[in-house]
Amino acid sequence: MIEALDVSVDDRRALWALTARHLRSAAHPAVLVVRHAIRRGARRIEVRTRGKQLIVTDDGDDLDVDIADLAIALRDPHVDRLHALERARGTDLLVAIATAASTDVRGRGGARLATINGAVVVEGRARPASTADNVVTIHRPRALRSLERQELRAWLPSPRAEILVDGARLGTPSALPSSTVSPQTMSLPGGRLQLGFALDETVTRLTIHARGVWVAQEQLRARGLPIVAIWDDDRLPVHPIDVVADARDIVAAAGEAALRTLAARFQDQPIAVRRRLRSLLVRAPRLPAAFFDVPLFDNERQPFALTFSSLQQRRRLVIGSVAGDVVVDDEASAFLHRLLPHSVVDAVPPPRRRLAFIVRRLLR
Repeated sequence: MIEALDVSVDDRRALWALTARHLRSAAHPAVLVVRHAIRRGARRIEVRTRGKQLIVTDDGDDLDVDIADLAIALRDPHVDRLHALERARGTDLLVAIATAASTDVRGRGGARLATINGAVVVEGRARPASTADNVVTIHRPRALRSLERQELRAWLPSPRAEILVDGARLGTPSALPSSTVSPQTMSLPGGRLQLGFALDETVTRLTIHARGVWVAQEQLRARGLPIVAIWDDDRLPVHPIDVVADARDIVAAAGEAALRTLAARFQDQPIAVRRRLRSLLVRAPRLPAAFFDVPLFDNERQPFALTFSSLQQRRRLVIGSVAGDVVVDDEASAFLHRLLPHSVVDAVPPPRRRLAFIVRRLLR
């Protein structure tokens, strides 16, 4: 008979796994504290550096409840308790406190928590309840000041809160690249979307924010034309990655609608833009249905004279780079051969080229 093994769990190691292991850099606690304040609904956050002190004040929800749970988790870090804290409030503040040389956390309701190397040294009431801000003070090397600012700018590109770092306003409104075609901004249920079509990309590039906090950037296979998009979710959940799947679906649906709008206004675009868009469209595995009746192809008389639908109806289609029913470059030629294999034939080279070819053969 095989006896069951009694496997004990190292709770301190679990605490390490949720804190030090997830610390991205020595300067990252500044981002964690500010992000936790945004999650608690703070509208104004002030970050000050004073020697070895990093001081973050905010007007968000009271930190008193967080302080009580953090003290319990640090004193007695059972795995179940740590995971419960992670699900309820996230681990941003826990990571910042557990990895710092020392901290002093004060809720505006009067609770206080002080730590040294992650160990609780003070827990109690600091002052009677008042309207004062929550205050988190972290002691760290003075040399981290510059790196902290860099990380704050990177992780909080367009925060939906007023954030001052030593008096300077942090963040700027997010914007699409200037080369974006047909840019538009939409307020949708759940967030705000900026979307356009990229002339200098071959894949769709999606940047995801949550209340202005950077979450992720993804490259996706383009559906017809490469899209550049910025989605800013109204939520900042405990696990911000939760908003990624929703962002993909939202951008896919909005992208299809924007593609139809672009197709309807294709003729209004400058001819250089139309040529670039055509080049991108014929590289795709299929032509979006919205562009079937858009004049994309040239003939001998004028550019952008023929639609894909009209070409589909022909039993025999002669294409060439100079002459033919359709005048196309190599990319468009390959596209038509692939999608209309039974009707497309290549034009015979112009007579001048044929004569030169014959003369060269005779002179050999």
